[in-house]
Amino acid sequence: MPAGSGPRSSRGGPVLAGLVLSTLRVCLVFPLISVIAIHMLRMEGRTPIFTFVQFLTGAATGVCLLLPLLLMTTIAFRPDRDRELTVTLNDALAFFFHSGPFGWRGIVIFWLALMAYSVFLVVMGVVLRGAIRESAAADAEGADAMIVTLS
Repeated sequence: MPAGSGPRSSRGGPVLAGLVLSTLRVCLVFPLISVIAIHMLRMEGRTPIFTFVQFLTGAATGVCLLLPLLLMTTIAFRPDRDRELTVTLNDALAFFFHSGPFGWRGIVIFWLALMAYSVFLVVMGVVLRGAIRESAAADAEGADAMIVTLS
């Protein structure tokens, strides 16, 4: 690693800020997974198999996204450790995906997956927002009808 290019260099502030911000944003995946599961549960009814599968796989995805970020953030916040240990951990993670389209910077592994997942998160957030509003309006109408019936 060239001098002055690691997270502990004088310009390491943006790296640490990016890691912390990414970690905080990944934590927002868990509420999204819960809202998706609640709406799936309403649709499935008595046998919510797909709801449980979605909830478990969504939780596993969140954990798989969060653990590497926590590892990298912890490593970046430990300037007293040897630089070679940091490089070794990075090399162990990126050994099989060194170069080419399937490399860790390649179009297939990084950019295509990032764009697909980003589109999924944005579209799912917009659709769930609409579903929550419709559900709240239906609940309010049902409550009004119940009050009128009881009167």
